[in-house]
Amino acid sequence: MNPAARITFHPIFFASAKASGVIYALPAGPLSGAVGAEIRRETFEFNPAAAIATGDVTGQGGNQLPENAARNVESAYLEANAALLSSLQVDAAVRYDNYQNIGNTVNPKGSLRWQPSRWLLVRASAGTGFRAPSLTDLYAAQATSVTSNGTRDPILCPTFNPNNPNCSFQFQTITGGNPKLTPEKSQSYTFGVALEPARNFNIDIDAFSIFLKNQIVVGGLSYAAILQNAQTAAEFASLVTRDPTTNQIISISQTNTNLFKSEVSGFDADLKYAYDITHADRIRLAADGTYMQRYLTQNSDGSWTEQLDKGLTSIGGVVSRFRGIATIEYQRLSSWNISLTQNFQKRFHDVPGNISSVKRYVSAYETVDAQASFLGLNNFTFTLGGKNIFNKNPPYANYAASANNFIGGYDLSYGDPRGSFVYGRVVYSFH
Repeated sequence: MNPAARITFHPIFFASAKASGVIYALPAGPLSGAVGAEIRRETFEFNPAAAIATGDVTGQGGNQLPENAARNVESAYLEANAALLSSLQVDAAVRYDNYQNIGNTVNPKGSLRWQPSRWLLVRASAGTGFRAPSLTDLYAAQATSVTSNGTRDPILCPTFNPNNPNCSFQFQTITGGNPKLTPEKSQSYTFGVALEPARNFNIDIDAFSIFLKNQIVVGGLSYAAILQNAQTAAEFASLVTRDPTTNQIISISQTNTNLFKSEVSGFDADLKYAYDITHADRIRLAADGTYMQRYLTQNSDGSWTEQLDKGLTSIGGVVSRFRGIATIEYQRLSSWNISLTQNFQKRFHDVPGNISSVKRYVSAYETVDAQASFLGLNNFTFTLGGKNIFNKNPPYANYAASANNFIGGYDLSYGDPRGSFVYGRVVYSFH
């Protein structure tokens, strides 16, 4: 942020009240309840220096005018938990939210927890959600910029022609807040199993399904995604302002945007095992991973697009079908913790090369982190660690090189081009 431009949030008013306790004693356990409410006022101010307000600072995207907005928010909730059986618990909740100038909503949630034995736990939940656009989403100052040199308008330049200015141009873009945003709304379902087949060995597997509509994407779509081809340019025509006479592009909107609907489902897995070498020494193994079954987004024509394992998506980043982390850690009681962690992301589809037109993949991305902590000095913890200790470069991607020449063919949503680095930390705890 430019130091001459100040964004200020003022918590003017906030009040809340809640109560909880046992309502009734059931044969298998208590029926407990909770009720609460809160009122708050949110404010947002953007106060640019005079040079920024008048557009006299190079690189700031023209004049950025002061912004001042505020709203009131009221919320209330009710929750009940009951033990129907000694091994079965039920939880039900409902929440009401009202955002000034945005609207109100009522969202219920229910869950079940069944533990028939010490080593087995089954859980499930279902509910709806609501997220109002923040004041920053709505009122962040807008600015103008331009696309990279050589950007092509696929509508007025279906095939490259050096004499056609629409084939190689820098079109104006508009970024910032969007006062026309609407709230996100969702439905979610989960089902999971937790197992402990042996001492110090835990397995958690959870399936999830989420349906989201009116998703708020900060920055909207990239101009590269909008102008990828004639189909996408027509699909997202509402984000492109054109001259009514010549049909030439006047500007491309990259403000915060509600982007249709999304449907996501997959599985989370968590495995942990600990082995005691001696009474003071332990080896701990852990692995966490997410397998995405689908990530569908709705297009403006009502059709759906699968975003998994694609390098060029309409959601602003790569969604790998599988990502996982595996850690081995040595623990010395009250003395040392030493760990190695492997980070893995599955390969995904790239766009073909310009010359060969052969299908290719962006390679799987693996990095290794290391960390050692010393706890042997009272109240102190000394930590030394390294990220990407083998200095693994992110894999090259054709689409990233063609979409943005400033990051050298890397996709920042998939790999970290900083390479390896070392960090240290000292923590002192007061007891």
